[in-house]
Amino acid sequence: MASCGKQTIFEKHEKIENNTWNRNKVIAFEVPINDIKKDYNVYIAVRHSDVYAYNNLYVGVIIYTPSGDQRSNNYYLELRNEDRSFKGDVLGDIWDVKMQIMKNASFTKQGIHKFEISNLMQYPNLPDIMEIGLIIEKQK
Repeated sequence: MASCGKQTIFEKHEKIENNTWNRNKVIAFEVPINDIKKDYNVYIAVRHSDVYAYNNLYVGVIIYTPSGDQRSNNYYLELRNEDRSFKGDVLGDIWDVKMQIMKNASFTKQGIHKFEISNLMQYPNLPDIMEIGLIIEKQK
């Protein structure tokens, strides 16, 4: 990845219990940001089964800074192409997709930034979601 001008500084994935994401289950990641002079790209990674019924995944993201400030936004993660085939990489009946949610993002405070990812789909229990991850790459 160094040849692409990016360096992964954080990557973690959380397994979803029983492959069903309950709307009340918030997935949290604590990310140490040490270099505030660089810009970052932020991605959400989704692992789902090949029987996931929807075209997208609607999520909310709240970022808490070390100083206590917060930023929030909602994202439609398109999991399917126009022909209804899934985006991403497949192994057997499991799909992995990495969707960029922030490009050239800057962080103004050093320290731990907490990212909370929420399921905003209309269903209280969303089946066939296996893992949700957060990936952060630093621009070189």
